[in-house]
Amino acid sequence: MPLEVSIEVSILPKPLMMSRSAGLYARFFVPTDLRASIGSRYLVRSLGNRRGDHARLAAATMGMALSMAFDAMRKGMT
Repeated sequence: MPLEVSIEVSILPKPLMMSRSAGLYARFFVPTDLRASIGSRYLVRSLGNRRGDHARLAAATMGMALSMAFDAMRKGMT
């Protein structure tokens, strides 16, 4: 008897890493349905003085938090 597993998959916002004179930043695109609520096409957040893998991990953590925030906003819209 095969076991069926149902998993809800949410697409995580993929960061674009940007190097600026003030440091490294991650840019996340805001989903189209939430742009009016947020008021921007993308969000930019500083990664502090992190570099390499530490910066990628920080950006991924921010992406996960944003994904949960976007889901909560969508649930609040209904």
